[in-house]
Amino acid sequence: MKYTILKNKPRGFRATGVVLNEGKILLMKQIYHGEEFYNLPGGAVEEGEKIEDACVREIKEEFNIEASTKRLIYIVDSPSRLNFVFECDYISGEIELGGPEKERMTVDDQYEGQWVDLDKISELNLKPNETKDALISYLKNKEQPVFLVNTYKEVNKNILIIAPDMYEVPPVGYGGIERVATMAYLTYIAEGYKVDIVSKKGSKFHDFSFDEIQNIDFKKYRFVICYRYEEQLIKLLDKIDPQVFLILENNYSPKFSYLPTLKNITSYVLSDDQQKEFREATGINFDIVNNGVDTNFFVDRKEERTEDILYISGIGQHKSPLSCLEYAIKHDLAIDFYGPLLFRESERAYEKLFLEKLKGYKKARHLGETSSDDQKVDLLNKYKYFIFLPGVDDKKWIEPWGLAPLEAMACGCTVITQLESGGHLSFCNKDNVIQYTDSPKQLDSDKVRQSILKFDFHRVFKTSYPK
Repeated sequence: MKYTILKNKPRGFRATGVVLNEGKILLMKQIYHGEEFYNLPGGAVEEGEKIEDACVREIKEEFNIEASTKRLIYIVDSPSRLNFVFECDYISGEIELGGPEKERMTVDDQYEGQWVDLDKISELNLKPNETKDALISYLKNKEQPVFLVNTYKEVNKNILIIAPDMYEVPPVGYGGIERVATMAYLTYIAEGYKVDIVSKKGSKFHDFSFDEIQNIDFKKYRFVICYRYEEQLIKLLDKIDPQVFLILENNYSPKFSYLPTLKNITSYVLSDDQQKEFREATGINFDIVNNGVDTNFFVDRKEERTEDILYISGIGQHKSPLSCLEYAIKHDLAIDFYGPLLFRESERAYEKLFLEKLKGYKKARHLGETSSDDQKVDLLNKYKYFIFLPGVDDKKWIEPWGLAPLEAMACGCTVITQLESGGHLSFCNKDNVIQYTDSPKQLDSDKVRQSILKFDFHRVFKTSYPK
């Protein structure tokens, strides 16, 4: 897969050389309609060319000077291009004008290569000003690490988020990825971005529906974050101008076989296990970008927990509701299920068995969906245990992340899960959850909450999400 450092056409890449020799620096002097100024040697990076090779080539073409690159010293980020500036060694040659500069020479546009004394740099009209300041900074301390120079006067702060369309954004009650998209939307708004969102019709946060994607003017956006991954949609996004960040929330399946064909999209997974799974299937080692929970909202209220086991999620979707029910029966605990019935057509026999056992166990109830996020926080502070057992009944399906148990842990609720497999290993361990094979035991709510604070979405946003 091809990854781009930045893709925001008509932006391009430029390689520039700082060639020093016996106290002098190689510069191009230009007189344009009477104005005299100087530039460092360099030019555009050609397709398939290494940046260092472009630097050496441009110096040879423009000045007839043989040089070699030593190290990258700074990067100039501008609306038109990303300029990589290298420290270079002079090898040989006498200055002789060539390349496009020689071809462009007119009475009103004159070029001349020069070796200029380093102590004269501050007096020269070296353009742009940011480059002059960066060069002087480097010359004062040649040992300093690589640094970035930003010439932007105004940053494009328009972004687009593409959310799933199973539930509204924000969702009421259950809704996994839609909740993550909601947090991303609200956080970018708070950071001063103008955020457009593709979401289900009827959503509170809504600018476009999915049948309108073909009509969106993508060129207006700085970047796009996508939480959907239908092949037709992703291949469309792979051709647009702004950078697209694809967040792979699900486990690998054949529907993701198109991923190695993408040229410009940057894809992320959520956990180590998911990373391993995608790497084995595609040969690509996708970076991990965590999801997270709003720990300012999901809080431990230090209340007495009077109820036994709580389940909040989609009931079906391979999420092993029958195993959850059987755990409650085994330990003679009450269990309340909140969430929509989402059994697939292939799971009808499983659904029938679950509903029969649910009806036959007097301490079990299906109470529909939670009506609001406030109610969810109330529930998570009322129950002793939150149960979530992905992959117990269907070994082929492993939850890559699990926002629902993360919300429960933020509220200090003891989570019952499994540690043998699944992305829950990202934030669950033997010290902060109960294995479903063990007997129930309430854990210290403060320690449970403290164990997942690094997954607070506000922290995740600052460290993992694009800006």
